Amino acid sequence: MAFLQFLSMVVLGLTETNDLSESAATWMLFMSNLSIAFSDVIVDSLMVIQARKFPEDGSEDLTSFSWTCSAVGGFLGSIAAAYMAENYEPRYSFLFESVMGFVIALVALRMDVTLEKEG
Repeated sequence: MAFLQFLSMVVLGLTETNDLSESAATWMLFMSNLSIAFSDVIVDSLMVIQARKFPEDGSEDLTSFSWTCSAVGGFLGSIAAAYMAENYEPRYSFLFESVMGFVIALVALRMDVTLEKEG
């Protein structure tokens, strides 16, 4: 799904404003948001799996860490978005977001997710 985000943002970033119809731009934004939502669900399910491995304090610690990372990422993302909106054309924001999607895809490909059956 991160590759889908990457591709949709590359299309928005590399296409001239006059060459892309409103419906095509809407679909590209829809696909990007769909991939982000899908990835969020996957991350949440991985958190549940990890939290079950450490039932005493695992879920609280992991949830706190996850929300802290989300807040810091949102803060830094807002600063980056404000800077880019002030100084660059919107297509550069799309290209920057495409790089983030590509990085997430590479990290996801390197993950070793093995589901072990218990008992």
